[in-house]
Amino acid sequence: MRRNLLAALAPVFLGAALFAAAPTLAPSAFAQDANQPPAAPSAAQLRSLRNLKQLALAAQNFYDRHMSLPAHYSVDANGKPLHSWRVFLLPFIEQNELYKQIRLDEPWDSEHNRQFHSKAPEIFRRPGSSDPGCVYSCVVDKTAALQPAKEPGSQLGFRLGAFIDGTMNTVLFVERKESVCWMDPNVDLTLDEFLATVADAPDAVPAVFVDGRAALLPKSSEPSVLKAYVTRAGGEIVPQPPVAPALEFQAAALKTQSINNLKQITLATHNFADAHKSAFPARYSVDADGKPLHSWRVFLLPFVEQGELYKQIRLDEPWDSEHNRQFHSKTPKLFRRPGSDDKGCVYVCVASERAALQPAKESGSQLGARIASFTDGVSNTILYVERKEPVCWMDPNADLTLDEFLKNVAEGSAYRDGGTNVSLVDGRALVLRRDADPTFLKAAITRNGGEEIDFAPFLARVQGATQADWQARSLDNLRRLALAAHNFYDLNMSLPARCSVDADGAPLHSWRVFLLPYLGQNELYKKIRLDEPWDSEHNRQFHDQTPAIFCRPGSKVQGCVYACVADETAALQPAKEPGSRLGIRFADIPDGSTNTLLFVERKEPVCWMDPNADLTLDEFLKNVADAPGAVPAAFADGRAALLPSTLSPSFLKACVTRNGGDALFAR
Repeated sequence: MRRNLLAALAPVFLGAALFAAAPTLAPSAFAQDANQPPAAPSAAQLRSLRNLKQLALAAQNFYDRHMSLPAHYSVDANGKPLHSWRVFLLPFIEQNELYKQIRLDEPWDSEHNRQFHSKAPEIFRRPGSSDPGCVYSCVVDKTAALQPAKEPGSQLGFRLGAFIDGTMNTVLFVERKESVCWMDPNVDLTLDEFLATVADAPDAVPAVFVDGRAALLPKSSEPSVLKAYVTRAGGEIVPQPPVAPALEFQAAALKTQSINNLKQITLATHNFADAHKSAFPARYSVDADGKPLHSWRVFLLPFVEQGELYKQIRLDEPWDSEHNRQFHSKTPKLFRRPGSDDKGCVYVCVASERAALQPAKESGSQLGARIASFTDGVSNTILYVERKEPVCWMDPNADLTLDEFLKNVAEGSAYRDGGTNVSLVDGRALVLRRDADPTFLKAAITRNGGEEIDFAPFLARVQGATQADWQARSLDNLRRLALAAHNFYDLNMSLPARCSVDADGAPLHSWRVFLLPYLGQNELYKKIRLDEPWDSEHNRQFHDQTPAIFCRPGSKVQGCVYACVADETAALQPAKEPGSRLGIRFADIPDGSTNTLLFVERKEPVCWMDPNADLTLDEFLKNVADAPGAVPAAFADGRAALLPSTLSPSFLKACVTRNGGDALFAR
């Protein structure tokens, strides 16, 4: 048995052997055929699951900073509740300004603090509802994940070492039926209320576990199973909840897909310019009277594999003519928000006289400004932006005015996890913070204003690009990779293989390729020939198309810096059969997923497709020892942590092994 790396002074984590005589709750407790895939979540449930994942990620980020989960609530000198866990998470959901205004030494309902009761952050509200109340709760029970603070003024609850049942078996937050005041520390669900919430649901209740997995808890779930999910140290062996295919509601993957959409649209714009002597598409074409006819999105159709649709549109008629109206509902997928049921368009330019796209100067022309007119530099000019509210993709008047653009950024994107997605003329896609300076934003949309600007201070989650910031972003990448591995597991009942093999046992493809569909990279995945080696003539064309999540944050080098450890005792193992992508199951990790390393950031970038580029055990030890301070890593339970360079080789070796049974002291 081994100590949890982050548990510090917490009790020793007990491995699977502890539960030999523990009660087992069969999958039949969910009253559904375990071999049948769960029903697809509704659009509302998908949005709620995304919110819950974001709250769980915020709790993990709180843990990274404080070495503890947030307390259920803080207490005063008499033990009376002061503030809820929701308040403690504010700095981790981009609500730091609101957090600073709350007086934490006064009760939540003091005269001063009452002014914030009606200002519930959007992430706490029910998606699609106008009700400003909060619908996300923890469960109030002495065995649950969040517990009251032990000392007056403290925000700290349990460490992960207290989760003997495992983080993937313990519920963290759940959606409740009735909305409540988000600041009230007394409104979380009791155990009986939690059971009633699930039982009274129309079909299922969205919930998230401590490891960050979001799932739908069916109303048919037996109370014994639900009680087991609440307890962090009950010793029950519980079935995994029947989750819907996770790719559909993984917020991070959807945001990544949106960023990729922007990159593709920008690439199409450059291809248009290549075909038209360096002229960008006009923001819209005009008729003889100067009235807008068609949008730039129509002009890009031949460059986004929509040539047949382009041919059907009558360009000499207005976009809303009787003939052209039939295409209004045929929005190309590239223009729609990933994961949304709404078929409207969410990608626009900014309609300003100095912006990148300008109206055509002549009747019937599709040509706008030439690249030579971008005197501010293509790296300093915003080209496209994701807007919050969808519009008709053919409407030439649907782009954002300057004031609408500023408001769009200030309100944040539909993902609520980092600001507004934009692409620059040079092809880069960035995420702008909600508090980005309007003066900066105005300068960023002009192509020839002569301003000198720096995007770095206004990028979401960067805030100055210090080493700690980059490490935090790397930890986020690693969490997403670990989450993708869990989502792979949900669909395949196995972790991905370290590499697939051919008939002779030679490596074919890396685990990174197998995770592509779970990282919003399904189109790239489809292009790779899995029955050919990673470096075949066909597959070599993808070597320089490294997905951003595999690259080092803040670096211009496009190589991959995330690896597993290639060792026979490690979490990822080569496939056993030719062509298989499947590795081991969680049951093959008796040391516990909380104690077993999954991925680590390496020093030197490698080709992301190379199945031989993971670290050997000795290379892993050297990678940590040579680090300036610490190395970002992710564990099999989904946690991300920094491995200090001072850790002993014996401790690090124990972290790698999935079945070593080592007993180690916490560092």
